[in-house]
Amino acid sequence: MADLTPAALLPLLVQHIEDPYELVRELLEQAASTAEGDSFVLNGRAYRRVITDSDRHRERSRGYLPVRVIDDATGQIIHIETDEEQAFREWVCIETPRHSGVRIEEMCELTHLSIRRYQRASGEVIALLVIAPSKTDRERVIPMSAELFHVIAQAQAGSGMPPSVCGRRSDEAWASRSAICASAMTARSANVLVSLRDRSAAPRRCRPLFRSSV
Repeated sequence: MADLTPAALLPLLVQHIEDPYELVRELLEQAASTAEGDSFVLNGRAYRRVITDSDRHRERSRGYLPVRVIDDATGQIIHIETDEEQAFREWVCIETPRHSGVRIEEMCELTHLSIRRYQRASGEVIALLVIAPSKTDRERVIPMSAELFHVIAQAQAGSGMPPSVCGRRSDEAWASRSAICASAMTARSANVLVSLRDRSAAPRRCRPLFRSSV
């Protein structure tokens, strides 16, 4: 009998978050290097770079030009940076607790001051994640693995967009957006796990990923 516990379904949850994030990152990269009116194809889907009147006004007033495309199949205008930012937040809200074991409320308190380093006598430098006191009156210090360091570094780094738009360099923006996203992701993760469990229990009615190989 298949193991349908949350721990067993975690890899599927991670894939459920990572795949859209990787896709929107590729879409943003290609769209940003495409001239206005030109088209490109990504994963068999055609997109066309578009610049609206409001985008031109924003460029003149703020010096920032948003990246938008039109999905040729649906005619929908996609603000890729907004989608990428949301996908990024969801990825961070899953990967940070996954690699550190911190609770959601602890993750929402993380800032650049939470990142410290310790140098051993041998000269080796270890990155540390300092967790503010929550249930206890003592802070916790977690040595960061390579995977956790990558996530935290991405969360603190800019994406090339102005900080007011991206919000990844601002501690206040990081805390507030992380809190909102974490709350939403708690419910979403639970729904995803339930959905995956249901699909695993009824493989013949599911997509090929969950069908029996028999």
